Amino acid sequence: MVVLAIRADEPPPEDLQLRRGAGRQGIARVRRAQLARLAWEAVAQSAVLAEIDSALLFSVNTGLD
Repeated sequence: MVVLAIRADEPPPEDLQLRRGAGRQGIARVRRAQLARLAWEAVAQSAVLAEIDSALLFSVNTGLD
């Protein structure tokens, strides 16, 4: 199992900013950042979908379009 801590207010750095480190540690750092970015994008996407769902639910319940 992999546990990542991500900040909600800012995305993880881009890969190019992390490739400075060489060797296994540099590769591991890039892989962790890639996973963190995927997780951050998934959380951001789910937040958008939740807002859309609540707007649709409000529209259906009130009869407003």
